[in-house]
Amino acid sequence: MNRVLDAIHWDGTTPVVSLFLISTNQEALDLAVAWGNDAPRRIRTYRLEDDRPDAHLQLVHEYDFEFELLPADLKQHLESCLRMACEQGNSVAWLAFEGSFHFDHILTEDVTDQIYGACATGDTPLVVLDYEPTARRALAERIRDYRLRLNLN
Repeated sequence: MNRVLDAIHWDGTTPVVSLFLISTNQEALDLAVAWGNDAPRRIRTYRLEDDRPDAHLQLVHEYDFEFELLPADLKQHLESCLRMACEQGNSVAWLAFEGSFHFDHILTEDVTDQIYGACATGDTPLVVLDYEPTARRALAERIRDYRLRLNLN
């Protein structure tokens, strides 16, 4: 196993993939079709609302995909999920480890090492499951760009 797959199996029994989505759409998406025949045993969807008075982003959706076993072609499915999530205009989506989300740290440098995939409307999804220095640098650069797009300076 590698670090990403180990973290996806964080509880030792149930692999969980977490996708976060910032979009102009207020409704959660049905991302089950992105998995095809390898559908998770359960998909949990959460509306994460920042109710602080100075909140810049009011709403983020979190999708937790729970599996018995991860599909062999996990990377392709993750790319498909990111692509679907970003089909709507002005969307940014990312894959990150369980428990990594906080409104104060959306796409900040201190959580970059916990993100293993990202996409925005008009971009090709980038998923990095292995430690590949060049791919990790490209992902970190993309995350910085998305943070700027969202005006999260």
